[in-house]
Amino acid sequence: MGELEIQLQKVATPEEAERVGFGGSPTILFDGVDLFADTSPSVGYACRLYRTAAGAEGAPSLSQLAERLAEALQRWNRSMFFPDLAASEWLCQ
Repeated sequence: MGELEIQLQKVATPEEAERVGFGGSPTILFDGVDLFADTSPSVGYACRLYRTAAGAEGAPSLSQLAERLAEALQRWNRSMFFPDLAASEWLCQ
């Protein structure tokens, strides 16, 4: 497997946040899918809170991030063998 690329995207205005479907700062996407989306994700130019063992925080814990990335990578690898499985489906399974 090749290297994975990390991209940072600056969202500078509320209009841009709306246009790109920004879920608050920071939003962490894997293959375009929000790793921490809940059942009713909001879109807007705002800060984001994450539920952690320490309570609400401005970012997920490293262990939460590692766990979500590992799960997403497994599903992504599986989708390489099952290309009809859409990204929005593999993250929710």
